[in-house]
Amino acid sequence: NPSDCGLDLAIPDNNCPLAVVFPIEVSVNGNQMGTNVYLKEVRLIIEHTWNEDLRFGLVSPSGDSVLLSEFNGSSGDNYGDPADTNCNSVTIFSESATTPISLGSSPFIGTYFPEDSLSVFNDGSDPNGLWLFYACDDVGSDVGYLQYLELLFDTIINCTDPTVVIGNSGSNSFCVGNSVTLSTTGGTSYQ
Repeated sequence: NPSDCGLDLAIPDNNCPLAVVFPIEVSVNGNQMGTNVYLKEVRLIIEHTWNEDLRFGLVSPSGDSVLLSEFNGSSGDNYGDPADTNCNSVTIFSESATTPISLGSSPFIGTYFPEDSLSVFNDGSDPNGLWLFYACDDVGSDVGYLQYLELLFDTIINCTDPTVVIGNSGSNSFCVGNSVTLSTTGGTSYQ
């Protein structure tokens, strides 16, 4: 993880509701999703004419499933740019996106919020093991290929010992790495 660029893994034509499944072996630091690690992004390139035929998603080792995109993109082609041999022009699914994939347009280069939230995976399960990417094509005549796939995980740092406490209650505490702006009653701000 990430995969090689230019995988050319076929997404068979007219195969929904069955789906072709692509396994991804994951080994990350952290063993509890949502506690000390989370899935930050899914990056991919799918070469396909008439994107509206496609439905695809991801299943964790614990069996949790997230639909990434379902029948979006109208008659447009591709998720990401299959001609990019470095796999930099990708479609990114992220919780930090501001645009839902359903409001995007082909070839979806950029960052989008998936159909289902990636936070579904934050169930305390171990992320290490076999993840499954699935895809199906709902209509005949247009074929496709998975060209690139990357699951990007990040660690969660739990702050149990705040370095700054404001007020007597401790409810306004901040740890190293937090960004905070403090204002005095006189209007002066400190960062």
